[in-house]
Amino acid sequence: MIDEIFKTFFYKSKIDLTKLKYTTNDKPRLAYSTKTLRKDNLIFENKDYLNSILNKGVYSLMNSYNQKFAFNIKITGIWEHEYINNDFQEDHVHFNWHFSFIIYYKGRGSTVFKNPHGYHLQSMYSKFDNYLGGYEYSPELEQGDLVIFPSILPHYVKKQSNTKTISGDLLLVRL
Repeated sequence: MIDEIFKTFFYKSKIDLTKLKYTTNDKPRLAYSTKTLRKDNLIFENKDYLNSILNKGVYSLMNSYNQKFAFNIKITGIWEHEYINNDFQEDHVHFNWHFSFIIYYKGRGSTVFKNPHGYHLQSMYSKFDNYLGGYEYSPELEQGDLVIFPSILPHYVKKQSNTKTISGDLLLVRL
């Protein structure tokens, strides 16, 4: 049951990676406390396609939350992560934003999302771990998948190699 509730936090869709060509002049740097390479300042050839897929996902999520006010979506940051040799990312959230997204540009995804209420449920209902204690959700994600989720949702990336993702943060600006 908790998995079904947990999944309502996400928008997942297949996208056309041939329409998502990008470049950057940014030099790779280490991300967080891992050896994962990160490049910022991505420049997309087809910004309209990127905006359309992000808009569709955010509007779908907001409708599922019964939030029907008018808003614009602002991309506040966008970057590439390249996982080369058993690289990973530690547990983190994207604070100050409403939604975050990950595009699986090369390879399969190994992102794990954590139930933000998992520890509370465990402490109160320890005998129901198998029913209420769904602490983590690992969606099947592969090359060409987009996932959008609330930025406050804790997540991490398991060790992986030969994978590239595009990630970013989104801010909703009420009209």
